[in-house]
Amino acid sequence: MRQYLIQGQESDSMLGDIYKSIEMTLEAYCGGQQSLLRCIPKNGHIQLDQAGEQVSFELRSLLSEVSNLESKRERFEAAVDLKSRNHSILSVVVDSFKRNPEKYQNPDGSIDQAKFEPVYEQHITFFNPDLAYLAQSKEQQVALEKKIDEVNQRFDRVKASSLSKSQEARLSVLQKLENDYVKYLELVQNLNSASKFYTAFLDRGNCVLKELDEYLLTRREEARELAISINAQRNFEGIQESMTRNQGNIAAPQGQRANLWDPSKGIRFSIELAKSINGEIINADSMQVYRGAPIITNKHPMNERGGIPHHVMDHIPWNEEYFIHRYSAEALGAIEDIHARGKTPIIIGGTHYYLQNLLFKNKTIGEKEEKEKLKPLTSQQQELLDGPVDAIFKALTDVDPVISEKFHPKDTRKLRRALEIYYTTGQKPSEMYHEQKLDELEDSSLKYNTLLFWIYCDPEVLKERLDKRVDSMMETGALEEIRELNEFYESQSPSPDMATGIWQVIGYKEFRPWLTGGQTDVKLFEEGVERMKIRTRQYAKYQVKWIKKLLGVELNKESRFSFKYGGKMYLLDATDLSQWATTVSTRGLAITEQFIKNGPLGVTEAQAPENLKSTLPTSEFYEEFNSNKTIKAVNNWKHHECPVCKDSEGKPLVAVGEDNWLIHVKSRRHKKQLSYNEKKRKHEELVLKYKKVKEDITA
Repeated sequence: MRQYLIQGQESDSMLGDIYKSIEMTLEAYCGGQQSLLRCIPKNGHIQLDQAGEQVSFELRSLLSEVSNLESKRERFEAAVDLKSRNHSILSVVVDSFKRNPEKYQNPDGSIDQAKFEPVYEQHITFFNPDLAYLAQSKEQQVALEKKIDEVNQRFDRVKASSLSKSQEARLSVLQKLENDYVKYLELVQNLNSASKFYTAFLDRGNCVLKELDEYLLTRREEARELAISINAQRNFEGIQESMTRNQGNIAAPQGQRANLWDPSKGIRFSIELAKSINGEIINADSMQVYRGAPIITNKHPMNERGGIPHHVMDHIPWNEEYFIHRYSAEALGAIEDIHARGKTPIIIGGTHYYLQNLLFKNKTIGEKEEKEKLKPLTSQQQELLDGPVDAIFKALTDVDPVISEKFHPKDTRKLRRALEIYYTTGQKPSEMYHEQKLDELEDSSLKYNTLLFWIYCDPEVLKERLDKRVDSMMETGALEEIRELNEFYESQSPSPDMATGIWQVIGYKEFRPWLTGGQTDVKLFEEGVERMKIRTRQYAKYQVKWIKKLLGVELNKESRFSFKYGGKMYLLDATDLSQWATTVSTRGLAITEQFIKNGPLGVTEAQAPENLKSTLPTSEFYEEFNSNKTIKAVNNWKHHECPVCKDSEGKPLVAVGEDNWLIHVKSRRHKKQLSYNEKKRKHEELVLKYKKVKEDITA
């Protein structure tokens, strides 16, 4: 910016000097013709001698000759134009070839240029006289121009010797006007350059202001995180002291302190990648879209983002539910914006239905229809959609019994979305699903040329890291965020559904018994920490399962198109963090460089290290879960009610689909319930038998 200011000052000084030197002339120009004439001395009479008159006569004679030569040339050009139209060389040459083509062809049928050349020459000679006349005319023109230059020079010498003092003054003024006009043009040019300079200066200033805003925002976030951390530590110590006085002491979590973001270090690699390829990050975590609570939602700390912009994050209030169609619109808008600015989008997150919707075509029922004009919901429809899940399930069963069998009767989100699609499009979701599956057989499912990384970690190592991360969260403010969430939850009427929105975040439900039990019970606190660790490990395990069983299957479908649109998944081993630079950073950046430079088919790096190749999903998954089987699976959508097992509400347990039913039937829970029921039956029979014997004895 300092250099910009110095350049601007120098430019302003130069422009000011130029303007001052021509200021009087500009005022005369602006005053109109009369003002300009008043500045010029009146023209004095020039008395030419006999030599001057002779030169003037010669000049007029030469100009007359020039006029005559110009007239002759115009008549010549008209005659040649008419002649060329009447005698077309091309048609005559073509006719000559057609009359005797064998004469001009080689044995292989091609035209012999040497034989055909005389035909052109024969007809071009027709215009030889015209060419000769044109050359003669040009010679005459050159000669006349030379004579005119000589006479002009003589006339200037005669005129100079005959000028009076008044004429010299007039010429001086005219010369000054001419020089000032040149300076004026220079001034205009410099002003245009200055305008471009100030435009660039303004753009740079806006960039600086934006950078300052981001810097201030970063500092505020850091200050807020620090305040939360300090406050949380005080609160944590206060809780410890309180519980010590009441029931005993909770030992502070031990062990090496872990980072508060992705345990597989995916966010760390995304920052390195963004810096390397001029990228920006798009969030695909359903919890990180909500404002605040940066610790329990695992948002990357502001001071570790390296100035890389993060999109679709930290903008939804806690009392709103965030749906897939809104995420899709915001994320796709961010992708288009990033592409328009010549940068590369980097998507990171673990909400899998977000990723599937963003990467693949038609992965959300009704996705095509969302781009069209949808019918607005009536007040009765909206009230039903906001109501209990049982009513939603019944309404969906009434309008589309096929799709209602696909979802569990308690899956509020999916049931609500399916019914909403029916209301807004008028088409059954089951029909849309079938159409979308047929589309997948005809074309690539990927929306973009896509490169995917799996930041892998050995399960046992990952388990330890996850546990340490939960302990670190407890030390640095997670408990304060959980209490803040609980205060907001308790203030809402009616109470929000914990299966929706921010209330699904890992940590809140796990600590509900402690939050509602006075917040002093050591045992409840320890159980909350343990539940949070278990839930975190379960979610990580689910993510791996999704990568192998679902994402891997979808990606392997791209083998039909030889992966020319992308779709190969590359595994980066983050098990040993001391080898990060080699196994993750260097390898990942090399793969990315090859992908961007050579396209999806130009990546030569292996998809996984030799010892982890078996970890990646293989083509066998695709053969097992191919699209035809997926489409046929519609016939397998069916609810199976277990007559033995009960759900949490005491109702018969429901399994969706034959596969899930077989899994349940073979499960330990089902077998245990069968055993219990059999023992109960035998016990009841025995009780009846003894009762009957006792009655007989009494009788």
